[in-house]
Amino acid sequence: MRRIALAPLLVAVAACGSDPAPAPTPHPETLRVLTLNLGNRDGDDPHYPYRLRLSAYEDHIGAALRALRPDVVALQEVLPDHYCEAFDETDPTRPCFSHDERPATARRLLGADYAIVCDDRLHFECLGVHRDFGRLEGAGEAGLDLTGAPNDPLPLPTCSYVDQTCDEDHCDLEATASRAAVVAKWGRLDLVHLHLNAAGFEASGAFYLGARCRVGQLQQVADALDPATPTVVLGDFNFDPSSPLYEAEAAVWDTIVGDELPLRDHGERDPEGGRVPTVALGFAIDHVLSSFARGTCEVLDDPLIDAAFDFSALDGGASWAGRVDHRAVLCDLAWPAE
Repeated sequence: MRRIALAPLLVAVAACGSDPAPAPTPHPETLRVLTLNLGNRDGDDPHYPYRLRLSAYEDHIGAALRALRPDVVALQEVLPDHYCEAFDETDPTRPCFSHDERPATARRLLGADYAIVCDDRLHFECLGVHRDFGRLEGAGEAGLDLTGAPNDPLPLPTCSYVDQTCDEDHCDLEATASRAAVVAKWGRLDLVHLHLNAAGFEASGAFYLGARCRVGQLQQVADALDPATPTVVLGDFNFDPSSPLYEAEAAVWDTIVGDELPLRDHGERDPEGGRVPTVALGFAIDHVLSSFARGTCEVLDDPLIDAAFDFSALDGGASWAGRVDHRAVLCDLAWPAE
């Protein structure tokens, strides 16, 4: 190998009194990770279906996220530019008002301290990396690329959840597994940002679970794992591996997540050992996994995200349909000592 061939030269240089090579830069001791689905349960708004639709509320969420200062943050269901480009917003209280004169939604939420890439299909799913933590590949010189995170191909023909054209044999175009990487003096960290296929209703009103697509997406992630590179897999998986509703997904999960397996689950547990729910129906569907770290995440309760917001003037008050319906997952993970 070339490294062996160079050894005599290196010894000779050292003998001539050259300065010793600098010590490798160590990994950071901890890694703070956050994932949050910003969507809501209201699909009836023609311009903001399932998206943040009040600027003051968006500002409140953004301030809460920035105060937590994660090194890596994954946001699902971000309001994309093309939603705003499709109509002329005349209400100054709404996020699309004068959108062409304002920063992109992800930048408004995370601020200037983050480099950001969003998925290259519909740009709903965005990853941010604090500039002090490392360089986010794909973000470019501006530190923002709304198409900078390439997606895995969907395993089934596509459909539209919003338009109710989906069923068990299709994948919603919004279902994503997008990828990015952090490069720093201490090395490389791969990021896999998931927002897997969701359950829903067909136009006929029939319910579908959406499992075939989710299983296919998760298997793609499993097949692409690189054991040589530290990896974090995070986001809205749209299934709870502890629930019997999701046996097919859990079967794939159990091949890659666990002791002596490629990934560790950092999810919070309750005193009885059950998963702490991340959505109101009692399921834990938002997850953070890693190939290297130790530690347990915290499912943040409302006070750390939006309980201080004044909902009194909104329809439904604190039950307003535009309110974020997932809980954030925050993790302070320990990087193994070298």
